Amino acid sequence: MSGVGGGWTDLGGRLRGRLGDVLAALCVGLAALLLALSPLGFRLEEDFGLRWLFGLRGARNPPDSVAVVRLDRATLSGFRALPADPAAWPGPLRGCAARYPGLASLRQVYALDRLPRETYACAVDELARRGASTIAFDIGFAEIPDREPGTAELAGAIRAHGGVVLLELAERRPLDGAAARRGRPSAMVETTVPPHPLLAAEVAGTASFVLPRGAAIVHQFWSRHNDAAQLPVRALEVRALPALGRWAGAAGLAPPRGPADVRRRWLVEAWLASAGAVPAGLDESDRRLLGALRRVDAGPPQHHLDFFGPPGTVPSMSMLDLLSNAPGPDPAGRTVFVGAQELTLLDSRDHFPTAFRSPLGVDLAGVEIAATAFDNLLEDQTLRGLPEAARLALVAGLAMALVAAAACGTVWRGLALVLGLAAAYALAVWIAFVEARLWLPVAVPLCTLVLALLLGPLMHYLGAVRLFGIFVPRAVTRRVLRGDPAADGEGRGEVTIMFTDIVGFSTLVEPQQPEAVREFLNRHYAMIVDEIERQGGLVAQFVGDSVLAFWGTPDPVPDHAGRAAMAALAIGAALERDNRRRVLAGEPPIRLRIGINSGTISAGRIGGQGRATYAVVGDPVNATQRIEQLGKVLCPDQPTAAILLGEATARMLMGRFNLESVGRHALRGRSRIEGIFRLHADLSAATAGQGFAKLSIAE
Repeated sequence: MSGVGGGWTDLGGRLRGRLGDVLAALCVGLAALLLALSPLGFRLEEDFGLRWLFGLRGARNPPDSVAVVRLDRATLSGFRALPADPAAWPGPLRGCAARYPGLASLRQVYALDRLPRETYACAVDELARRGASTIAFDIGFAEIPDREPGTAELAGAIRAHGGVVLLELAERRPLDGAAARRGRPSAMVETTVPPHPLLAAEVAGTASFVLPRGAAIVHQFWSRHNDAAQLPVRALEVRALPALGRWAGAAGLAPPRGPADVRRRWLVEAWLASAGAVPAGLDESDRRLLGALRRVDAGPPQHHLDFFGPPGTVPSMSMLDLLSNAPGPDPAGRTVFVGAQELTLLDSRDHFPTAFRSPLGVDLAGVEIAATAFDNLLEDQTLRGLPEAARLALVAGLAMALVAAAACGTVWRGLALVLGLAAAYALAVWIAFVEARLWLPVAVPLCTLVLALLLGPLMHYLGAVRLFGIFVPRAVTRRVLRGDPAADGEGRGEVTIMFTDIVGFSTLVEPQQPEAVREFLNRHYAMIVDEIERQGGLVAQFVGDSVLAFWGTPDPVPDHAGRAAMAALAIGAALERDNRRRVLAGEPPIRLRIGINSGTISAGRIGGQGRATYAVVGDPVNATQRIEQLGKVLCPDQPTAAILLGEATARMLMGRFNLESVGRHALRGRSRIEGIFRLHADLSAATAGQGFAKLSIAE
C-alpha cells in the first residue's frame, strides 16, 4: 500500500472514467475525416462554406485591370430606337455608320445574336481609340453563310488593334452521331468551333471558355482544359505581348514575322522555356505580366474563383453606352471582355449561379466570370486551400477538440467552451479568407459542431448515470432512468442481507498514510462488490471497512439466500488469493467476518428532501450486523473468512450447503435467542460457482 501505487490507481480510475469521452472524440474525428474525404464533404464546403465566406466578406473593390462591355436587352432596345438618319446617331456610332455602311440595319435587329458584325468592328475601333490594351470576345464568330456581311470589316478592325482574342465555341456532341439519330444513347464528346477563318487569321489568339461541370454553383474555372489554354489565359498572354517583345529584345531573340497569333505563340513558348528570371531592365508592369504567365503555366489547371461581388461589380458599360460615348469605366490600359450580360433582367443564357446574386435574383454572366478569372490569374488572387494532409488533420483535430470541450466541466461550461472554440475558429477562417485568400474548411467543422453540441449533454448525462450507478444500486438506477414511479417510493419484501467487516482494521492501517488506506479499501471493496454483483446482489452502503449488501429487492431474486451464500464463499476464495499475494509482498494477511441473515425489510429513499440515499431498514438489517460481530467470539481461529448465518437463512439453505451449528445466542440489543450457523465450503469450488448438493446442516 504505497502512495505511488495509489497515484497509479487514481490515474487508472480517471482514465476509465474518461474513456467514453475519448472514444466519442475519436469517433467524431474519424467521421469528420471520412466526410472531408468524400465528394459530399467537398460539395458541402463549396456550396455552403464558400457561399458563407463570400457572404460574410461581401463585395471587394472592383478591379483596375479589366472591364466588361455588355450586350444586354437595353442595348438592343437602344439600337432599335436610333433615328432613321445615321447622321443623327450619337458620337462614335455616327462615325462608324460612315465607315461601315452595314450598320444601317441596326434599327431592324430583333435579337442580340443577330447584330451586324460591323457593330463589333465599331466597338473594336472605339476601344482601340480609348486605349484598351486587350479585347477578349466571349462571343462566337463562327463561319455561318448568312452572317458573312461585315466579317471583312471586323477582321480589319482586329488587325488594326493587334490585341484581340476571339472565342472558340464549345459544343457537346454525341460520339456516335448515327446512334444518337436512331434514339440510342451515345457518349458525349466536347468539340470546339473555331472563329471564321478570315477573323482567325488576324487575331492574336483564340480559346474556348468552358466552366467545370457537375456543380450546382460555379466556384471554379479552368486555366487549361484538354491541354488547351482557356480564354482568360489567352487574354493574359495577349496582354503580355508588349512585355514579351521587350524581354525578347533584351535577351537578343528575334520573334518570327507573320500573323499576330504565330508571334504570340513563339514569344510565350520562348519565355516559358527560358530558365532565367525576369530581366531587371523591365519595369514593374512587365515583370508582373511575365511572372503571371510563368505562375499560371506551373500551376494547377483548375482554380477557385475569388469573386468581386454581385453582378456588375466588375466595371462594365453596355455596347450602346460605349458607342454613344456615354459615361462609363475608362478602358484605357485595361483588358476588356465583351459578351452577353444582364444586370436587371433574369436571363439564363450564359448566366451561372455563383456565391453572389443580385437583389433582383440575377446570376453572374459568363463574361464577368471570365473577367474575374483573368484578374485572379494576373494578380495571383485565386483562392488557396490547405494541403490535403493539413486540411484533413485540421478537420479531424478540430472535431476532437470540440467534442473534448463539450465534455469538460458542467454541461453549461462545456457548451460555453464549444461555442467559444467555434467562434475562435470562425474568426480565424474569416481572417484567413479576407487577408490571405486562404480557404479553410467550414461546412464539415459546422457538422462536427452540431455533433459536439448534441454529444456534450449526452456525455454529461451518461457520466452522471455512471456516477449515479456508483452511489446508488444499479437496479435502482435503472428504474429511475426508466421513469419508474416506484423507484423513489417504498418497497417491502423478504430479502437476504450480508454484512462484512475486516478483522483488526484499525491496527492494520494505523501506520499507513491516508492515500494508502484509501487505495487498500478501494481494492478490497472492488473484490467484494464484484462477487456480490456476480450473484445478483446490490451493495447498499460502505461503512468504514464494512460492506452492507442485499438480495431480493427492488427486483425479485430467485433463491436470494443461496445467492448470498455463494457470494460469501466466493469472497472468501478471492480473499484467500489476495492474501497469498500480500504475504509475498511482505504485507499482513486480511481476515474477514461475514454475517448473513434473511427477513422482511423496507427499502427506499431515506433522508430529507435535499439529501437522501437508498437504503434497506428493518430488524433483519440490525440482526445481520450483530451476527457478523459474533464472529469475534465464535470464530477466533478463522484464518481468512468467518461466515455466520442467521437461523432464517440457514433454513432456506438446508441440504444444499455445508452448515455447522454453533449454538443459540442472544444478539446484542435483542431479547430473543437465535440459532447461529457457520458456513463451510470448498473455496475453489465456490470460486467456480458450483453448488453443494451433498452438504447438509449439522444440528
